Amino acid sequence: DLTLLKPPTNLVELMYNAVSKRLMGDVPWGVLLSGGLDSTIIASIAVQLSHKRRDYPIVHTFCIGIKDSPDVHWAKIVAEELGTHHTSFEYTIEEGIAAIPEVVRAVESYDVTTIRASTPMWLMGKALKRRGIKMVLSGEGSDELFAGYLYNLFCPSESEMVKECQKKMYQLHAFDCARANKTLGDWGVETRV
Repeated sequence: DLTLLKPPTNLVELMYNAVSKRLMGDVPWGVLLSGGLDSTIIASIAVQLSHKRRDYPIVHTFCIGIKDSPDVHWAKIVAEELGTHHTSFEYTIEEGIAAIPEVVRAVESYDVTTIRASTPMWLMGKALKRRGIKMVLSGEGSDELFAGYLYNLFCPSESEMVKECQKKMYQLHAFDCARANKTLGDWGVETRV
C-alpha cells in the first residue's frame, strides 16, 4: 500500500523520525545537552527511543561550560528529569585560551564567532574521546530553523523573519554544522545534527 510510504506531516513525527534515523549504528553514543529547548527535545526523544529498542540501557548526555555557567546548571536539571547518565565538563578561561591555536587548525578559520563557539566544543571532543564516545546527537540548526536567536525578536516583519531563517538554514553546512563536525571530528567523534 503506497499510503504507508507517505512522509510524516507533523513536527512531532518529523522529529522522532529524524532522531531515530540518526540513532542507527552500534557505537557508544550520547547527546549534547545544554539544557535549552532544542537539545532537551532531542535528548528526550533519544531516551524514549532507546527504551523501546532496549539496545542502549541508559542514554549518556554531555554538557560543557565554565564553572557555574547556565548550560551546566540547566543540563544537570534536564538530565535528572530524563534519567540520563550525565557528565558535565567544566573548563577554565585559561584552558579555553590555550586551546585556540588547535581550534583554529581544526575548524580552518580565524573567524571570531566561529572560534568562540568552537572552543568549548573542541574541548568537549577531547573529553568525549577519553570516554570512548564515538557519536553524538546535536541540536545544531534548530535556532536557525525556528528563529531561536535573540536578535530575531527585532525582525521588522514575519516575512523578514522567514527570509532570515531560510538564509541561515541554507548556510548551516558552511557554519554551525561545519563547526560541529570539524571540532568534534578532530577527536574522532561523529556529530549527527
